[in-house]
Amino acid sequence: MKNIQAFKPQQTQQFITGLLTTLILSLITLLSQASQADEFEKILVQASLHTETLTLNATIEAVNQGTVSAQTSGRITKLNYDVSDFVSGGSTLLEITDTNQAADILAAQADVAASEANNTDANLNLQRLKALYPQGAISKGQLDQAKANAQAALSRLQAAKAHLSQAQQAHSYTQVNAPFTGVVTERHVEIGETVMMGTPLYSGFSLDKLRALASIPQSYLGYITPDTQYDILLNNAQVISSRDAVLFSYADSASHGFKLRINFNNLFNSTLDKPAAQLRPGMWVKIRFAIGETEQIWLPRSAVTKHYQLNAVYLNTAQGWQLTQVRLGQTQGDQVQIISGLRNQDEVALNAQAVMSAQLKQNLASSQ
Repeated sequence: MKNIQAFKPQQTQQFITGLLTTLILSLITLLSQASQADEFEKILVQASLHTETLTLNATIEAVNQGTVSAQTSGRITKLNYDVSDFVSGGSTLLEITDTNQAADILAAQADVAASEANNTDANLNLQRLKALYPQGAISKGQLDQAKANAQAALSRLQAAKAHLSQAQQAHSYTQVNAPFTGVVTERHVEIGETVMMGTPLYSGFSLDKLRALASIPQSYLGYITPDTQYDILLNNAQVISSRDAVLFSYADSASHGFKLRINFNNLFNSTLDKPAAQLRPGMWVKIRFAIGETEQIWLPRSAVTKHYQLNAVYLNTAQGWQLTQVRLGQTQGDQVQIISGLRNQDEVALNAQAVMSAQLKQNLASSQ
């Protein structure tokens, strides 16, 4: 039978003293962590109903855009604008020689004057013959001939005036004016160049009315209604909202998505300080619209911190603050969406950076 060595009284006392010391230190640590947790403001995680949105890429394009072409022939004598210049509606873009057009106006004016004289003479002759006919001085055929001559003279006068109006209109084409207020995107001609009718001169677009063009997957068509509000985002910040949208009635053969065109006023001319004035044709933007409601968790930005490239919050537990990884979703103002990592009724620190700093200081102090 083996001998069992008993503890000596001195060893037993040392063992009890060490055990009590360990328990006291553990209790002090727990109390320290509990008091530390009370030092920082906590917030209660509460899931609530939030609008779920769909965000898609879109391209800004101008509603009014096109190319101005020559409506007469001649040589360009003056170019008033170049590419990227801002042009007011009605401003003269360029001038074309008007020698032939001015000569046509003079000829038409002379023709009008001659026609007016012939018309006056024919009317006077008709009035004389009308006075002589009751007296039997002229025959019925002579009176009818006078009436026909007066009608023909009036027709020639009307034709001469129409030719004059046409000549004046052709002369006005020697000064090409901007059809709308906008920006020049391309100049197709050079000064001194001879142009013919139909020659492209300038291309441009208007900044007053713009639209965003996006492609909607067919699975989301059911969420689009005439009352749907679309938010246009630039650099993830809301710029403008609009309900004026047109959904194409056919799908793209390549992407099988449906084109969505969202119209809006750009406010470029009236309020340059507005964010919407930053929108320009050709820019990439994002559009966002609601597709339902779901329970979501949102926290202030201050409750989330970066830890080794991971997003995390400080969760309040019985053992103190515990760094807990979370996955983030959308951001709206000072709030950030928590997709996973937390449950309803959890308590987290409102200022994650303050808790992290306090824990670092505590770790440094305990290691010294």
